[in-house]
Amino acid sequence: MGGVSNDMLGPLIERNCIAHGQSPQNCRLIWQGVTHLLQELQDAAIRSNAQNRTNVNFLASIWQPPPYGFVKVNCDAAWLPSSKQAGIGFVARNSEGEVILSGAKHVEYSQSALMAEAEAVCWAVKTAHEKHLTKIEVETDSFVLYQSLSIGKPLLQIS
Repeated sequence: MGGVSNDMLGPLIERNCIAHGQSPQNCRLIWQGVTHLLQELQDAAIRSNAQNRTNVNFLASIWQPPPYGFVKVNCDAAWLPSSKQAGIGFVARNSEGEVILSGAKHVEYSQSALMAEAEAVCWAVKTAHEKHLTKIEVETDSFVLYQSLSIGKPLLQIS
């Protein structure tokens, strides 16, 4: 992928600028930088697939809105095996794709990536319930968690 050019650093350091009291950048410039980074990542994935003779769809799924009257809650987690810490988050959107609720937080200890994903889903559903959202769809990128919840038999690690 090569090095990151100066014009692409905007999206990578914007949060730090705001956190340290500096003026935020122009949203258009941030969007252009993010779009450029995504294109580079897709190009690299295509080159890698060609070299390895694999056919992996980089963007396997595109977000689809929930049915009218429902809210879709997308959950995710990042886990550091070295410290057992995690970051979890969710975003809830209505059928028009508008964000109506979101959250992110640090988890001091989580046993595994699967456990962190489960914590993200649990927290998102609990928060949605507290906000009186009753018709929700939950989406996670953890296939193991999805299977476990779909069949109604939670795995021992997340029960």
